[in-house]
Amino acid sequence: MAISNNIRPGRHFLQIPGPTNVPDRVLRAMDYPTIDHRGPDFAELGLRVLDRIKLIFKTSEPVIIFPASEQELGKPHL
Repeated sequence: MAISNNIRPGRHFLQIPGPTNVPDRVLRAMDYPTIDHRGPDFAELGLRVLDRIKLIFKTSEPVIIFPASEQELGKPHL
């Protein structure tokens, strides 16, 4: 049996759990290129996030973002 890969013209929808209408502003934002996670723009963004996330947690202490699963947090290498 042949598999059809026809692409339908028209508006695309998010299919999870879907279909879900995606606002135009979100579709336009998705057209922007991603930021290189090793570049200076990402470093600047990260510093701004770390500074402002304190407001969310209502603290003046440093907030640490650990980029791994919760299983990694318990490993002895820390």
